[in-house]
Amino acid sequence: DGTRTAPLARGRFESIGRDYRTHHFGVMLDQRTTAVQQRANIYSEGPSQAEGNPALAALIRRHLGPPPLRIVDVGCGLGYYGRMLRAAGYDWTGAEVDAADCAELARLGLPHRRVDGRTLPFDDGAFDAALCIEVLEHIPDLRAFMAEVHRVAPRKLIVSVPNCELLGYLWTHLAIPWHMLEPDHKNFFTRWSLGALLREFYGHVELQFHSVAPLRTAEGTPLYYHLFAIATAGP
Repeated sequence: DGTRTAPLARGRFESIGRDYRTHHFGVMLDQRTTAVQQRANIYSEGPSQAEGNPALAALIRRHLGPPPLRIVDVGCGLGYYGRMLRAAGYDWTGAEVDAADCAELARLGLPHRRVDGRTLPFDDGAFDAALCIEVLEHIPDLRAFMAEVHRVAPRKLIVSVPNCELLGYLWTHLAIPWHMLEPDHKNFFTRWSLGALLREFYGHVELQFHSVAPLRTAEGTPLYYHLFAIATAGP
């Protein structure tokens, strides 16, 4: 009858774009996410991330104790948590295997050492605490690695790893967190397996969750992407 209507396809695409930007998963079209979605990065480690998780940063600060403390950040990447901790007065040193990440750390003026992934070039007891943020899942020989971390930081270790307890719930939604797709993941952790590992080296372990997922169990229980642990020498 001559009446003009808005093209359906255009409205559909605008709706998808708007939904992505307001979705619980965060901004899906930013530069970092675009890089992650490139074919070469989907089933690999993907690009190193210059930005971290502010909520996790606050959790780390809360459990480290007040500065100044000597901190070694094992597998520090591009030093997001190092920048935060140094600004707060901590004596932070990064340890990183990736040459490109080390070059960027040098450009940023962040103190660091390039390591081989097996040994840490520091004296026994050199640090008050160690950080291993999204690192343990990548380590081939976990106990040898843990022994080395404990050697240089025997008093406290703070850990974040992907929460594999989540997968049993997410499969019903045909969803898997992107971080779980990395083929170099050697280890998969639940609260029980992570706690058992850390207790082999530290006297006391406290386990928490962080980074709530947008999905819930049938009973309404929140699901979390990551496990967070504080391991200390004392009881």
